[in-house]
Amino acid sequence: MTTNIKNQNTKIIFINTQQALSDYVQEFAAAKELALDLEFDSNRYAYGFKLCLIQICASGKCFVI
Repeated sequence: MTTNIKNQNTKIIFINTQQALSDYVQEFAAAKELALDLEFDSNRYAYGFKLCLIQICASGKCFVI
């Protein structure tokens, strides 16, 4: 499932399923440039950091995963 929001001139796409992510992988691969931001939660887990959020900007769109 994805949710699309238009913010000024940038389309923001929220990806919250594996299928939705798979649908956009080709678009990421075809992009000439990517901006990537990763957010982690440490909360003192015994196994280290936990990835909580991925943000990718490509082709004039921002993806929140």
